[in-house]
Amino acid sequence: MAHTGITNLLLFLALVISTILGINGAEDAQCQIMNTAGNSTSAFNLTVSPATLSNNTNYTVHLDGSGNVTVILQALSSSNSVGNWSGSNISCNGSPLFRNPFQNGNLLQAQWTSPENVTSVNITAHIQNANGTTFIVSITLSPDTVSPTATTNYTTIASNSSSSTTHNSSSAITATTPVKTTSASSAVQTSLLTVALFQILGLLIITSK
Repeated sequence: MAHTGITNLLLFLALVISTILGINGAEDAQCQIMNTAGNSTSAFNLTVSPATLSNNTNYTVHLDGSGNVTVILQALSSSNSVGNWSGSNISCNGSPLFRNPFQNGNLLQAQWTSPENVTSVNITAHIQNANGTTFIVSITLSPDTVSPTATTNYTTIASNSSSSTTHNSSSAITATTPVKTTSASSAVQTSLLTVALFQILGLLIITSK
């Protein structure tokens, strides 16, 4: 009687273990989708919001599509999986796996939280259809680093240079004008003196006669 109870317990444990191993084996096989070379496609559209990368920020990832497919979402930085995902109970080393996510609509949605100290992250959707064909859709998140400082400095320098040039030109004109005026005055005075001398000489000649 005791022997029969132990045998039944062992059979039950073997069944549970084999079931667990079977499930894990199936998941491991589907996780290989990430290691399969994928084809580009326009049948699926991947969007991420917000569109720029920041530290410790929550992102909403949308994948629009249709059909009976398996999808794995992955976030990579320098070939390493980064951040934390939510939205699926099945995970392939931290990347969420979705089986037939479009059966009730055309939208798959998941949440991803960015880590610290990353300069670029590639969000990728690995998609495999019932025929075993794999497709890849991806988008890259980068920080916004545009700065107008250089343009502002250039404008300031150009303004100072223009002002300096105008000031120098004005000084040159002011300095030159008196020189020309003095020369003209001297010429007039010389002419008048010459005329006066000729008149005096003329009077002397007339008087002498």
